[in-house]
Amino acid sequence: MYQTKVIRTSVDRPDVSICVLPLGKGKVDSWDALYFLLDACIDLDTAVPEQIPKTIVFIDGRQSVQEAAAYFQRALLAKTSTFTPDKQYTTNADGKARCVTNVVQVYTTHVQEYDRTTRYEEFKKSSSFKDYGGNSLSWHGC
Repeated sequence: MYQTKVIRTSVDRPDVSICVLPLGKGKVDSWDALYFLLDACIDLDTAVPEQIPKTIVFIDGRQSVQEAAAYFQRALLAKTSTFTPDKQYTTNADGKARCVTNVVQVYTTHVQEYDRTTRYEEFKKSSSFKDYGGNSLSWHGC
């Protein structure tokens, strides 16, 4: 009755990588172990969020998700604090591409459905950073 078609292809995806970094439960007193995710966030004296690879970090617990997102937003601001204002990360939503709340976003079941859908749809676009100026890092709670 049903025709099943089996398609076999390579699972090699050079554009996708998985990094498992277990952090002991109750032993996380900073998010420094994940700081390497921001290695490409500046270029000489300019903030370049489009160079940060799109990243999803799975974190257990809503509170921890919020703490991690806030940590990375502060880290982005600190990395460019000595740059001229037009080349810094900012908290000003008018500077959409460099606004830390656009670069680092929270995505959990407690985020409004419209925002979750918008973030997901934008994240999966190959041009999302150029179009929207955000979604490089996304934080997921379990």
